[in-house]
Amino acid sequence: MKLLITSAILLFTLSLSAQETTKLSFRLQQKLTEESARNEQLSVLIKGDVNYLREEISALGGRVKFTTGDICSATITGEMLSYLRSHPKVIRIEEGCIQ
Repeated sequence: MKLLITSAILLFTLSLSAQETTKLSFRLQQKLTEESARNEQLSVLIKGDVNYLREEISALGGRVKFTTGDICSATITGEMLSYLRSHPKVIRIEEGCIQ
């Protein structure tokens, strides 16, 4: 019985650690699969290092609307979204508004 419980706990722990965490909301993940989204303007909220985000988004041709705390509101393209999600200073990216 102890072996069965130990095995169940071990399997549960391994399955939790094996799940991939994503920085993008479900809707933004879907957007990236659409070919037309590469150049589409997206309104997003990005959690991360706002000083880095201000500089990087501007350098990439996006527009930072405002920042508060560790959240940055910006308009970026799908191509920029792909780049920003892979950066370690970005924690999470969500849609900024529903259209």
